[in-house]
Amino acid sequence: MEEETKYKDIIPVVLSADNNYAPYLGVCIQSIISNSSDENRYNIYILNIDLLHRQIILGFQKKNISITFIDMNPFIKGLHSLFSCTKAENNFYTPETYFRLFLPKIFNEYDKIIYLDCDMTILKDIACLINVDIGDNFVGVTHDLSLLFSSYRYSPWDKELKKYMNNILNVKSSNYFQAGVMIWNLKKCREHDLTNLFLNKLQEIGVPKYVDQDVMNSVFNGTGIFWIDQRWDVAWDIFIWYKDYLYLIPEYYVNQYKKSISDPWIIHYTSGIKPWNSFRIKQSEYFWKYARISPFYEEILYKNLKNNIQNIDVSLIHDAINFSRIKFNYYKCKILQNITFGKRRTHYKNKRKILKNKIKQVKQFLNQS
Repeated sequence: MEEETKYKDIIPVVLSADNNYAPYLGVCIQSIISNSSDENRYNIYILNIDLLHRQIILGFQKKNISITFIDMNPFIKGLHSLFSCTKAENNFYTPETYFRLFLPKIFNEYDKIIYLDCDMTILKDIACLINVDIGDNFVGVTHDLSLLFSSYRYSPWDKELKKYMNNILNVKSSNYFQAGVMIWNLKKCREHDLTNLFLNKLQEIGVPKYVDQDVMNSVFNGTGIFWIDQRWDVAWDIFIWYKDYLYLIPEYYVNQYKKSISDPWIIHYTSGIKPWNSFRIKQSEYFWKYARISPFYEEILYKNLKNNIQNIDVSLIHDAINFSRIKFNYYKCKILQNITFGKRRTHYKNKRKILKNKIKQVKQFLNQS
């Protein structure tokens, strides 16, 4: 503690990840450190990681950066079945995401703490975030604009989501927050025994669509929340999935997003599309900037190169090489289809459809390569 007294502020930051996400957690930590101040001490806590990656991540430590691993087994003993993620909606999540529900019980020494998801890049000193005054509220969070955009659309999936939020969570989309970046008022959370409230709500819901984020939103139900600047949690999937976002929601939220996307403080790589396998998408450059200077750079490259090679259809490569011939045959069949009759016309019509599909697949392949 004497060592800590010489620093302007003590900044406690909590992250969690499974073994698969450890390299991306490393990039997130690298971005925190790269934007840190020598005047502050940053105590980084990681919930659950394997021994191999622990040694690499410990290498980030320096004079004002400490890294501590928290063994979650004592906290989740007997609760593993409660954290099952079996529904199709949860295929991007693991039980580790539920660990933040235990923050009030884990960190008794702090009254205030920051929680961050590991699939993000920090572009501003995280000390500025913890110094945000959230008053007597439980948490400081941002709106989940992705979900808000969905609530204004009319697809079957969006309708089902609205029904789920109204009937199961009992939360309005305008009150629903994104849990990837959170300032926790741990003192107040402990006073209200929030961890047990969360666990009871999880048991009541069963298997929530968006795991612990749904649980917390349902418990808070729009109360005890302080809305922080949207720039602290910029969801990158919005301009990927919601091309018409400017016309979907009230102007107030559109202006928030336009402001945050032009001057992000934290980029959150939400949804199943990630910068390590979609490097051409806007804002992926932030991730790679810090990945290059992290000890995980080669592992990330190898892992995703290997996956991409395994996913390539060799026949597509052959079709791409013979693309001109395929197009020629397509137009040939199109002409013959119009000047022949009976079985010959049916033959050329079916062949044209096959060639048309090949042309479409090759174009998609070439655009992604």
